[in-house]
Amino acid sequence: MFIDPYIGVVVPFAGNFAPQSWLLCQGQLLSIAENEALYTILGTTYGGDGINTFALPNLCGRVAIHASQNYIPGEIGGNEIVTITAGNLPMHGHELFGAITGNPSCSDIAGTTSAPANNYPAIVNGGSAEYSTSASDTISMGGAALNTPTPLAPTPLGQQLPINTLSPFLAMNYIICVAGIYPPHS
Repeated sequence: MFIDPYIGVVVPFAGNFAPQSWLLCQGQLLSIAENEALYTILGTTYGGDGINTFALPNLCGRVAIHASQNYIPGEIGGNEIVTITAGNLPMHGHELFGAITGNPSCSDIAGTTSAPANNYPAIVNGGSAEYSTSASDTISMGGAALNTPTPLAPTPLGQQLPINTLSPFLAMNYIICVAGIYPPHS
C-alpha cells in the first residue's frame, strides 16, 4: 500500500475489505469527535450535519472525476440507465418522394368511401369519402411526380425500455485513509 499514507487519500483496492487505518468509501457517517483530523479535510462535502457527523465519499456505482470549474467537490451526477423517448431525439422530418406512373383511373362521381384499398380517387363530397368503387372511362390522373415535404407522423415502435449507458468497467472497492499522516498544505 503506502509506507506513510496521508489522511484523506482515496485509492482503488482489489480486496473485499478495508485494511487497517482505511475505510470503504460507501458514504457512511462518521463521528466528528472520533475522526477530527479527517473531518478537517473533508468537512461536510459528502454529507453529515457538521455538528456531530460527517460523511465519507460514496463511490458505490460511481466513477470519480476531477473537481473543476464544471464539477465541485462532492457533486454527484449521471445515470446508469436512460430511456430514450421522442423528446430525446433531435427535431427532424420525413419527406415522402415517389411518382405516379402511367395513367391511373379515377372517378368523376362523388366519393362513397374513405378506404383507398381497391378503390379510385373521386370527387370529395364534403365529407371524408374521397374514393369511389367505380372508375370513369373518360378521366385519368395522368403521370405526376409526388414530392411532399410535409413530415409524416412517426409510428411508435419499441417498448421504451431503458438502455444501459455504462462504459466497460471493472468493479473494485475504493478506500479512504482515516489514520495516517496529516497532509501538509503546499
